[in-house]
Amino acid sequence: MDTIASYKGVVMKYQIFSIIVAIIMGLSGMPVGAQSSMNGANDIDNQPFTFTTFRDIAKQYSDSVVNISTTTVVKPSGMLQPRNRTPFDEFFGDDFFRYFSEPQTRPRTLQSLGSGVIIDTDGYILTNNHVVKDVDEVTVTLLNGDTYQATVIGTDSETDIGLIKIDPKSAVNPIPMGDSDIIIAGDWVMAIGNPFGFGHTVTVGVVSATRRSTVMPRDELPYQDFIQTDASINPGNSGGPLLDIHGRLIGINTVIASRTGQSAGIGFAIPINMVKPLLKDLKEKGSVTRGWLGVTIQSITPDLAEGLNLSSTEGAIIAEVVGDGPAAEAGIEAGDVILEFDGMKIRDSGHLSQVVASTPVDKKVKLEFLRNGKKKSADIKIGLRPGSDLQLHNTSGVSLDFGMTVQNISPEIARQLRLDSTAGVLISDVEAGGAAEKAGLTRGDIILELNRKPLKNVEDYKDAVSDLKSDEGVVLYVQRGKSRIFIGLRPASK
Repeated sequence: MDTIASYKGVVMKYQIFSIIVAIIMGLSGMPVGAQSSMNGANDIDNQPFTFTTFRDIAKQYSDSVVNISTTTVVKPSGMLQPRNRTPFDEFFGDDFFRYFSEPQTRPRTLQSLGSGVIIDTDGYILTNNHVVKDVDEVTVTLLNGDTYQATVIGTDSETDIGLIKIDPKSAVNPIPMGDSDIIIAGDWVMAIGNPFGFGHTVTVGVVSATRRSTVMPRDELPYQDFIQTDASINPGNSGGPLLDIHGRLIGINTVIASRTGQSAGIGFAIPINMVKPLLKDLKEKGSVTRGWLGVTIQSITPDLAEGLNLSSTEGAIIAEVVGDGPAAEAGIEAGDVILEFDGMKIRDSGHLSQVVASTPVDKKVKLEFLRNGKKKSADIKIGLRPGSDLQLHNTSGVSLDFGMTVQNISPEIARQLRLDSTAGVLISDVEAGGAAEKAGLTRGDIILELNRKPLKNVEDYKDAVSDLKSDEGVVLYVQRGKSRIFIGLRPASK
């Protein structure tokens, strides 16, 4: 009886509180719901959080979220191809990836589900790279049931962002972009998506943490700055929006941490501020061109800060400088501590990597740094990161398509791969169905020679390619693990 009386007391207090809130809102001339906050951009941040806030957001923006289904035809290989499990598997399940680990004898059609968010009235849709990359068909379904065949406009595997487009038959309702930099732990958020095929499912939670940078292995996802949330997201939510209490897009739901493959209350979204600088490249070129300083950097630990007589751990310390890179030309030295980049204060090494990568190539910026305890500055011209948007031409000016991306081997990569030197070039990506894949090359292979010419770096690689004829086959000397093999490769000319 005491328990029931106590329960009734709590209910009564809640009802009284609701009445008081309604009276206050009425006296202020403001509706109880948050719908009015969607109409005024000037005072949107001043609108209150009420009992109907999430209902109003769902009502206004559910039709801005799309369900994505993809179809992939897997050609038979007849070979056993093992793979390591990654957090991305949690979104798609074992069936989608099983063809990587079973011998194939006949073509298979694989289907998968994901989500996306409409970002403008032209029909551009943001989603994840792992939802739409290397698929044969992308089908988009809107809330009203309209179905479209979408075109993949661009993908970026290093942030896991994909951009697709439909040609809508009627007006669509894009979600406005917010500012993910102002989000802090404890803020309320809403996720909308397609979990387990149940389209336009709404879940609510809070921001559990920000700036999560070790969710995925760095060699799989180099640029990470995730928003962590306990809003329930499951397989199929991948690519859907994370919204703030004003209905603004602050993140793209990407991955979950779970031992069961289902929501365990730990989900991660790509901050929208990381996505914004990529959109122009994705729309115009289909890929992302990234800036490059030509340095190896590391974050400052408390012990390093004490040893270097630094007042805080903010900034990034230069561990190594590439001899012919932009930083070397600007006079940057190992041991310099970068404090500001182009007027932006640097938090840590991950932050510096992200801002440099999103800076246009050839832009001149100012670096503020400490050297031996003294503040200094330098102007630096941002270079093109090796392996980023690399175009290869022979002496006739014909573009040669190898279907792969290569990059220099930094001392850090050499240590990770336990290499004796940094000579050669590392294959960082292989295009599905391209010349490199057909020849048997894989990501992680190291090209030591091209037509028996030793390669020290990407520049040597480009020089060797420039001597090729448009229809000439090449012989690569490749290190794969502890073994070295020769592989014949014939580029496709453009």
